[in-house]
Amino acid sequence: MFFKTLSEGKTYFNSLKARVRGMTVQTPSKADILIDIIKSRRTIRSFEDREVPKEVIERILEVARWSPSGSNAQEWRFVVVTDKKLLKALRMFSPGWLGEAPVVIAVCADREWAYKVAGKLGRDRMYLIDSGIVIQSIVLLAHALGLGTNIIASFSPEAIRELLNIPDSWDVVALIAMGYPKEVPKAPPRLPLDKLVIWR
Repeated sequence: MFFKTLSEGKTYFNSLKARVRGMTVQTPSKADILIDIIKSRRTIRSFEDREVPKEVIERILEVARWSPSGSNAQEWRFVVVTDKKLLKALRMFSPGWLGEAPVVIAVCADREWAYKVAGKLGRDRMYLIDSGIVIQSIVLLAHALGLGTNIIASFSPEAIRELLNIPDSWDVVALIAMGYPKEVPKAPPRLPLDKLVIWR
């Protein structure tokens, strides 16, 4: 762009700045951000050969502990495994675990604690619901931080308990394999809402 005079150039740029100031910049709402995180998360079965910094894992668990729980029991407990020998041993007893993740979080529930805080309902039922809630928080936070996860339910609880020296009062609910994704699969099909909801 060429201007005949300096005054002409100043006039143009001043009008341009005025237009920019008048523009409304739309930022995504909290709901939009959360929707994107939920819809774009995938189960990851192939991970990069790259360590996840301890501070990143701690940040995820620090936020996840704010998840809701019945009677505010907070009975979830976590065992974080990064030792390569232990990871290899865990894989031997976890047929549902695919991919060599650099981190595994064993999500457990202290059922004795749940009973003290929430009675029989907490010990026998709510601990599973609460664990599911905190697992969801962990995998969504991990995805938001550029990590991938795989929730594993196919494993030998007895072997995992022995390998990780887990206290007797803790039940191993699930394993979460975590790392930086090597491959991200396409979204699997979802059932339409009218197949899932009944209105009364």
